[in-house]
Amino acid sequence: MKGRPFYEKYAWAYDHIISRDQVPECDFVAQVLADSGIARDSALLDAGCGTGGYAIELTKRGFRVTGVDRSSHLLAVARKKAAVAGLEIPFIVGDLLTLNAARQYDAILCRGVLNDIVEERDRKQVFLSFAALLRRGGVLILDVRDWEQTIQTKSAVPVFRKKVDVDGHLLEFTSTTELDPANRLLRIQETHKYRNDESRYGFTMKCWTKAELADNMATAGFGNIEFFDSYGPISVSGKTDRIVAISRKISHLSEEQ
Repeated sequence: MKGRPFYEKYAWAYDHIISRDQVPECDFVAQVLADSGIARDSALLDAGCGTGGYAIELTKRGFRVTGVDRSSHLLAVARKKAAVAGLEIPFIVGDLLTLNAARQYDAILCRGVLNDIVEERDRKQVFLSFAALLRRGGVLILDVRDWEQTIQTKSAVPVFRKKVDVDGHLLEFTSTTELDPANRLLRIQETHKYRNDESRYGFTMKCWTKAELADNMATAGFGNIEFFDSYGPISVSGKTDRIVAISRKISHLSEEQ
C-alpha cells in the first residue's frame, strides 16, 4: 500500500510544513524529568521521533536519547540534522507496538504519534510496550489529540493550508479533516504539490479522552498520572486540542504474575 507522503516521498518537506517551537517544550520535558529525579545523563527514548527535532534538543540538554520511528525516510532527515548539530544520536527504525525491550529506559517521550493508532487492541498494547521499555519508576510523557476539543477546532477550521518557498519553488500543502463522531475518528485527505509533482493521500486518525488514557496506562502499570493542556504552565481548560499526560511506571503485569 502506498504510504503517507509526509513519511515517505515528502519526508524532506515535513519541517517546512509542520513547524513547532521545540525549545520551550523540551524545557518543560527536562523540568518534568528533573522534578521526577531523572538526571540529565539518563537514557530517554523518543518514541515516534520523526525528523528528530525533540531528540536533538533533549540531547543538547545532556540526555542520552535514542530515537525510534517507523519511517526510514523521516529518520534519514533526523540523522542529517543531528550531524549538522554535531551530535551522535541513535535513530532506529521500529514499530512502537513491537519494540525490543532488551534495553530499559529512564523516560519515554511520545509526541502526537498515538493518534495514528486506531485499533482498540493496539491502543492498549502500546502502553504495555512502553511499560516493558521503562525501568520501574521511569517516566512516560506523551501528548495526543483531545476528542472534545478537536471537534470544536476541526468543525470551525477543517482545512489547513500552507505554502512555502523551497529552493525557489513553491511547496503547497493542504490537509482537509472530516469528523466521524460516532467512532471518534478524523478522516484526513492530504495533498502535496511541488514543482511538477502532486501527491494525494487519505488516512484515518483516532482522538483520545483522558478517561481512555488513564485506563490504558493504569492497566499497563502506570500511576501518578497527571494531565495538562500543553507543554508548559497549565493553560486555561479548553484553549488547546491537546492532552499532555505524565505518568510513572509503578509495576508491570509480568511483575504481578
